[in-house]
Amino acid sequence: MARRFSSRAVVLLLLLSALIGLSLGCTGAEGTPGLQGEAGIGGPTGPQGIPGPPGRTGDPGQPGPPGPTGPTGADAPSPEARITVNKSRVALDEPLEIWGSGFNAGEQVVVRLLIDQVNQPIVGGAIGSQVSANEAGAFVLKVDAVDAGPTAPGIRTLLARGAAGSAASAPIIITTIRAELTSPSTTLVAAAAESGEVTTIWGAGFRPSEFVSIAVLPNDAGENEMVVVGGAANQSGAFEMKATIDLDDGIYTLMATGDGGSEATAPLLVTPK
Repeated sequence: MARRFSSRAVVLLLLLSALIGLSLGCTGAEGTPGLQGEAGIGGPTGPQGIPGPPGRTGDPGQPGPPGPTGPTGADAPSPEARITVNKSRVALDEPLEIWGSGFNAGEQVVVRLLIDQVNQPIVGGAIGSQVSANEAGAFVLKVDAVDAGPTAPGIRTLLARGAAGSAASAPIIITTIRAELTSPSTTLVAAAAESGEVTTIWGAGFRPSEFVSIAVLPNDAGENEMVVVGGAANQSGAFEMKATIDLDDGIYTLMATGDGGSEATAPLLVTPK
């Protein structure tokens, strides 16, 4: 059986269709955007990436200008300084000449007599520098007398020290009696020795209790004598001394010099080990 609609229902249906059509055919304007919301909580840090390859080394820069020249330094000590004397034995009131070489040019030099660690008077009784080295670093110092006091006699050291630090030394025997008063009958004997070993030296005919210094005279010109031992003779003027001989093979001259003026020489044979 056919369904029948009332006129009122038809009208409502038509009105609803018209509203739907209007809503589909007429779109309104876009509204104003709302306020931006707050940012959300940050996420966790991601893992570190793989390091890239190192960059190329840059080209070196230009060198800077040279700095100013520094002040001139002090003269260095001369390692070649040396001294010698015109006599290896001298009385306190005798004149003495001291030659020096190998010092710095123009260096001021003082020469002292080393008696012990405390008593070290300047030779000749001077105060301060006594002599200046010449342009070749050499000098000669002449004194009228050693003038070193009553404790000076014996084997001593002459020390020449320069203002720049150069230093040289030489042995010397200080006596109480001048060399003219010598013993005419002194003798000296030495046993042969191996190089670097000990030899025995005997002496006789010296003055009683005379202090005797024994030196090896050089075989080559220009070298200094080398004092190897020293000691006092007994009441009969005799002695026995032992000395280490550090010399090359060969035959040498030993010279014994007493502080009373006595002298004697003997051959010394140095053999290979």
